[in-house]
Amino acid sequence: MIDSKSKFCFKWDAGKNTVKRGCIVWVVNMNDLFYLELREKIREIRSYEQAAAPAEIEERRKQTVEMAAALSRLSWLTKKEGLLAAEGLSYSLVQSLPLGEELHELICLLVDGTEPAMIEEIGLQRYFVEDGKEYQGLMHLILVKGIMGIAQNEPWIVQKQLRAMLPAQLDKIYCQREQEREEEEREKERIQGELDCRKVAELSPGTYIGEIQGDEAVPVRRLDYVLSHISDSDLVRLLREVVNEDLKAALRGLGSEARIHVFRNMSKRLAGMTAKEIISEGIIEVREVMYACQKILAVWNLLAEKGEVNDV
Repeated sequence: MIDSKSKFCFKWDAGKNTVKRGCIVWVVNMNDLFYLELREKIREIRSYEQAAAPAEIEERRKQTVEMAAALSRLSWLTKKEGLLAAEGLSYSLVQSLPLGEELHELICLLVDGTEPAMIEEIGLQRYFVEDGKEYQGLMHLILVKGIMGIAQNEPWIVQKQLRAMLPAQLDKIYCQREQEREEEEREKERIQGELDCRKVAELSPGTYIGEIQGDEAVPVRRLDYVLSHISDSDLVRLLREVVNEDLKAALRGLGSEARIHVFRNMSKRLAGMTAKEIISEGIIEVREVMYACQKILAVWNLLAEKGEVNDV
């Protein structure tokens, strides 16, 4: 390893936690060593980009950004769904990332309960053995830092730390890529939400409940009539006052016309989430549907008495 400012060689002694530079020896910790190496990789990148072809530079930048983005995504997934979910995602990245196999191995160590300090040491040992230059070395350091962040289960901090390691040009690419990814995710959610809404709307009344008979059917039929015939503005006003759990239960007993009217007057995101939950929760008791319809009718009657909606 070379300190380019002073042109002296210095060498890391893992057994003594020291860096020897010329005739001077400093005692350092792993964190100090990490940032010494990071600084050296940034210097190497600057030299590399002065001589490399633009297409090659663009490809290396893309790979580095993909590594940072993948680690950020893994950290959020770990926070939401746990390390096992992150292990599955990391396995899918083995072929698509330059260090994908090593990423998966370190995630597996986390899943197995290996101490984060030991994982960091393993990651840095591999970094020194492979002796990656410029972008390859930077990707390896990003990998180690990202894994440590995942172990701490603080995805927001992980994202900040990884972005701070990227040179300005790469950070700009990273931000643009994340914005595009978020737009893609929103579009996927919108499309899936529309499909779920259509699926729920086309089901016959009572698909997710038992057969409604006798007195139980009265509030269900009344609400079905109200929701099928009221104006859009009155329906929006009603939905503001209705608890979503009651709405989900009531929708199970309503006809297609009422369901479609309700979904069209909800935000696409909320409509999709509601339809998805109805499908995933499966069958509920008829009594729950009846009570939910009664609650919504009580809200409707109250609004009608106040003159805030037009009764039908």
